[in-house]
Amino acid sequence: MTRKVFVTGSFDMLHSGHVAFLKEAATYGELYVGIGSDATMEHLKGRFPVTHQDERRYMIEALACGLPVLAFDTGSLMELVTPDVGFVGPYGSDAWKLERPEVAGLVPGAEQVLKDWATFSRAARARAERLFGLEEMVNHYLEVLLG
Repeated sequence: MTRKVFVTGSFDMLHSGHVAFLKEAATYGELYVGIGSDATMEHLKGRFPVTHQDERRYMIEALACGLPVLAFDTGSLMELVTPDVGFVGPYGSDAWKLERPEVAGLVPGAEQVLKDWATFSRAARARAERLFGLEEMVNHYLEVLLG
């Protein structure tokens, strides 16, 4: 019987440390990830998250599978999602006021990704491994800790 491993986190402003944590947790069994809701984060941290809970969930799922990413230009997504691995479209309204995004802004990216899914998928997985692989993470931590 496969061991089930459950971890939780806010994963707001998703970064390489989060990915390293998830990769390590997955070595212990079948990984399940709980993402803190916006309301829970506000309660526990005293601030509203930078990235909406649905986008945080989407990013975790995409990284885990090597999926091409379609996302709105909020938080750090512009840094994570390069044109070869997906598309970051305009939010189209005020994310800080929690206005609904304009989904039509993602249509050009969706069309582009669907035309060449396999290429985007391979590039997404390669980028995740390159940026968030164990060796890369260790090197970054050593650089920060040792200078």
